Amino acid sequence: MKTKGVSIGDCSDKLVTLLFLFIISMLFLLSVASGDMPPGPPDLNISGRISYSDDVPAVNANITITSMETKKSYSVLSGEDGSWVFYLSTTEYPNGTEALITAIDSVGNTAKIIVNVSVEAQPQIVNMKFKVPAPTPPPTLTPTDSGDGDDDSNDGYVPATPKLIATPAVTPVSTPTAALTQTPEPTPASTITVTETPTAAPKKFNKLELDALFVIAPISAAAILLAAVYLRRRKKGEGK
Repeated sequence: MKTKGVSIGDCSDKLVTLLFLFIISMLFLLSVASGDMPPGPPDLNISGRISYSDDVPAVNANITITSMETKKSYSVLSGEDGSWVFYLSTTEYPNGTEALITAIDSVGNTAKIIVNVSVEAQPQIVNMKFKVPAPTPPPTLTPTDSGDGDDDSNDGYVPATPKLIATPAVTPVSTPTAALTQTPEPTPASTITVTETPTAAPKKFNKLELDALFVIAPISAAAILLAAVYLRRRKKGEGK
């Protein structure tokens, strides 16, 4: 059967081809959403300064930011003036969600703060302080010059002279020898070490992947159905 010079088989071939191209396009978009393509330029700037309670900058403090929504984390070290900066993407740190910023110095002092990620308020300045003053470094001993013209590396350090104290001689006292009874040593119990192998957590799909799957599933079913209809019609045409 033909309609206006175009057979039903030709229409089915074109429709199947269009559906195939559409499915390929959806698979490409799914690969982009799942992170196979490189991310775009960062659109968030969250920065600040970390210091002690006496306003002394905390140098080389470890600063970590963690998204409360996606659980993504990044870490940097503070500079000589205590400054730090994060350049982030709204894909990993969505606008309007909360992020935890933690600072830890070299001696274990900790400071934490939770901020609301805002694309409108850029750059976001977040200054933090430890609740203690800056740690005091240990004193440094400097050798003094004695003026004798020799190596002064040991001048200023006079070792203490030990005093000898006479100790009276001790006369040994004979002690009766007691019979020694040999006690068998206990046999140590064997120890069995049980190693527990952690079970890998199941993969969780994000919202973009689930949306793409809901789109691809019906499209794939439709493509299979149309292919089956086309093959059935073609088989009937060959039988005639």
